[in-house]
Amino acid sequence: MATVSAYGSVKAVDYGVATITGTLKNGKTATCEITVPKPVTDLQISASKLGLKKGSTIQLDAIDFSPSDGDMSRFSWASSDTDVLKIEKGVITAVGVGSATVYGVAGNAIATCEIVVTLSEDEAKAVEVMGLIEQLKDVSLDSEDAVKAAREAYDGLTRMQKAYVTNDEVLFAAEEKLSDLKNVITQETPLVSAKSVDY
Repeated sequence: MATVSAYGSVKAVDYGVATITGTLKNGKTATCEITVPKPVTDLQISASKLGLKKGSTIQLDAIDFSPSDGDMSRFSWASSDTDVLKIEKGVITAVGVGSATVYGVAGNAIATCEIVVTLSEDEAKAVEVMGLIEQLKDVSLDSEDAVKAAREAYDGLTRMQKAYVTNDEVLFAAEEKLSDLKNVITQETPLVSAKSVDY
């Protein structure tokens, strides 16, 4: 497993466990057990491709490796993009929308799992409403139906879903502008009174 030079330099020559014994001039001896771990050369993890919703978590595991007596003591996980996936002890958390690769690493072996993260259901609903609101930047009297549609869609969201809407101020401003335009039209339209005329 190991060789020792006259100067006490130890060189690993094979995998396994070896005991090194040194003898002092006074006859006393000292021993040291040396383990040369066998590296893992092939590795499999519990999935190779997954889809997750933002905010969700999943557990990955190393399910097989070879050689069977390979050293897995330094097995580790890594993410190619921590803005999309974060990993702690094999628990993967989808923190952002996009795609990233999870790496399981042991010895000379690397196993991968490609993961695509999409919006959560709440965020997806919010994005739909944000699209309607985005169309309200140039408001005129002809925009009344669009403003009403955006308001109805916004009111249909849950409190959690509304928290994901980042342009709701645009909706509020559009409603205010539409109301102002209606008031202006009302003020500029004179009331016509009919008078009786005798012939």
